[in-house]
Amino acid sequence: MIVQEYLRRLLKDKARLRKWKRIMIALSCIVIVCTVYALSLPAQTMTCDKEEHTHTAECYDENNELICEKEEHTHNEDCNKQEEVNEQEEVVKDEPETQNKDEQVSQVSEEETTTTTTTETTIEPFDLSSEANKDKIIDVQFTYKKDGVVVKPGQSVDVSTQDDLSMTYKLWFKGISATTLIECGGIISYKLPEGFTIKKSIDKNITSGSDVIGTMNVSTDGLVTITYNQQFLSRLQKNETLTGSFEVDAQIDMNKIDSSTGKVTITTPKGDITLNYGLDYKEHYGNVSVVDKSWEKEATSDYIKYTITLKAGDDGCKNLYVVDQFTQGKDLVKYEDINQSETPLKISGDNHQPYETRGVNLKAGTIYKTNAPSSDQKIPGLVTSISNPESFVWKIDEMNPNEIRKLTYYVKLIDTTQNLYHNKTNVVNNAQVYHKRDNSSQVYSKGYKESTFTPTININTSVMKKNIVKQDDNKDYKKDNDGNYLVNYQIEFNYGSENNVSIKKFQFADYLDYEDGVDFKTDSKMLPYISFVQDSIVLHVKEAGKTEYTEYKGDDISVKWAKENGAYSTTYKEDSTRFKVYELNNKSITINPGDSYYVTYTLKIKPEVYAAMQSDSVTIKNRYYTYSGSEELDKVGNRDLTLTEYKWVDKDVAKPTTSEETINMDGKKYNNKFNEDTSAEQSFKVPAGSYKYTVKLNKTDGKFNITDVTLTDTLDKDVMKYVGYMKIMAYDTQNNVVETKWVNIDKQQSFNLKGNPQLDRVD
Repeated sequence: MIVQEYLRRLLKDKARLRKWKRIMIALSCIVIVCTVYALSLPAQTMTCDKEEHTHTAECYDENNELICEKEEHTHNEDCNKQEEVNEQEEVVKDEPETQNKDEQVSQVSEEETTTTTTTETTIEPFDLSSEANKDKIIDVQFTYKKDGVVVKPGQSVDVSTQDDLSMTYKLWFKGISATTLIECGGIISYKLPEGFTIKKSIDKNITSGSDVIGTMNVSTDGLVTITYNQQFLSRLQKNETLTGSFEVDAQIDMNKIDSSTGKVTITTPKGDITLNYGLDYKEHYGNVSVVDKSWEKEATSDYIKYTITLKAGDDGCKNLYVVDQFTQGKDLVKYEDINQSETPLKISGDNHQPYETRGVNLKAGTIYKTNAPSSDQKIPGLVTSISNPESFVWKIDEMNPNEIRKLTYYVKLIDTTQNLYHNKTNVVNNAQVYHKRDNSSQVYSKGYKESTFTPTININTSVMKKNIVKQDDNKDYKKDNDGNYLVNYQIEFNYGSENNVSIKKFQFADYLDYEDGVDFKTDSKMLPYISFVQDSIVLHVKEAGKTEYTEYKGDDISVKWAKENGAYSTTYKEDSTRFKVYELNNKSITINPGDSYYVTYTLKIKPEVYAAMQSDSVTIKNRYYTYSGSEELDKVGNRDLTLTEYKWVDKDVAKPTTSEETINMDGKKYNNKFNEDTSAEQSFKVPAGSYKYTVKLNKTDGKFNITDVTLTDTLDKDVMKYVGYMKIMAYDTQNNVVETKWVNIDKQQSFNLKGNPQLDRVD
């Protein structure tokens, strides 16, 4: 037991000793590495015999070509003799230990942990802006893009004629050793002097000839970073030095300009540069743009809503003026509810008042109406009276950086619908933006935006239509109890939603006798027998967006009548040859885009039109017109209505007789020579199988003179002959028989009967 306890303690002590030994070996290794590194640092002795020289601006000609004969050289570590002390590293090896079986029996297992620490080295770029490296900068200069004006350190220059604050900043450097550059990761950095601003970061390649040797980045905070690529760095020799230049497109920060003098001083590594931009610098260089100039037409009114949208630049702007005027179609419109006195703008408008959309707590702009601008007065001032054309001025004292502000205003169409339709004139509006400091005569233009409104009134055969409404039997007409023809017409006006102008004082008109050089009028001889049916006129209205028509008739609509070119009257007369529907509910008719209207009416035609035209076929023609007030818009005809129902000569034949008949004669008799027959014979017989013919002639109410008309009738000579007498009956206008005559045509096969002007109708 004693021996066993002793062995256990011995093994435990031995394990503890081994652990401490390992710790001591690790510490020894660390000491050795640190000692070797310290001893390896070289002792340096200057051995270079070259003269140190750096190229300056005088070493280059005007084309930036090197003209200096001296070699540029700067002493560096390669110019020193190095004495290196080499130390032998002492390596301590850990001898392995062997354990016998007895030790293994009593050994306690322990977990060993090894910790490794890694230290990263941060590479710092070569900073040309640091005090230590400022001697590497040869020269700097500013070059304005407009006319190439060059400004160098030590100068004070008036640059108030420049269009903007943009310039090119160029810097020359020299004497950066290749070794230092490589140690800095091939990166050179430079911070632009205070007073510059970079609106947008810049990335571009650096080239040598056609080879890309690196990149340059300019951040928005003005840090220039030049990074050479490894291909370029690998070609550099240790004793080489780097000389070159770079340029950056930058702008002067307008906020750094002294408002009391208009000047700014830029401190560069080679000295100060003073730039004088003038007291108008905020007006001159403050940037603002017209982002949008748009219009919106109210569909059911004469008003057009315009919106001008402005956006300030990064530096904001002051003393801003927007001059708005109409350059085309100026006689068609007028500004609505803008005063001649300068008026602060509200953030919302009542009815059609102008208003301004702006940020919270920002000072309101003002507006006033005035005369149109001229070449001598780009920004018109306040006036007591305005001569056409007019304009208005929107004035803003100040806009913050990147602020967006809108002006909404209204104009009203003032010209007649007829002119808008026929003249097709565009309404062109221009908003010109200016900056002008108070009490200064200098005006700076900042651009403009134009907007065009095209009045659209489309009227064609798809809009205006005229049709005859078919009857139930599909005929164009029906007859009343007196035998008159009744024809129903429909005249339409379908105003499409593609239009953007309402038609004011609209009127439907229909003519039987309009003289316009086109054959769309009824022959004047028929007009006494044609009339409009007064109570038949009905107006049908379907407003935009609705699906059903509403009917208006009687006192709901106003109709006026006229005969030929006489004056219109609201009193109906049967002999009227034209009419107009001009009011609805005692108000003039306004048709808006998308509305559909139509009028139905009835035309009465007496059968006497046949007699008036001395024809068995007559054609009724009329014309459909539309008006705006008294001004004609457009017109269409309708398909002709042709009536052919009336016959001048109507010949009927009865069925053959089945037995012999006796015909009694009551009136004068004539022989076949048309001489009066005074014989006592008062009857004649018609054999069975005979055919009775009846011929009706000149049923014309006495309007057709048949004195010179001859009626001829002929039978087939081989099979038929006349029998007995021909009976002739004459009727008056009341359809009463006024005279009867009998003419002997027995056994004849033809006869001629000459007309009698005293007879209204002959059978």
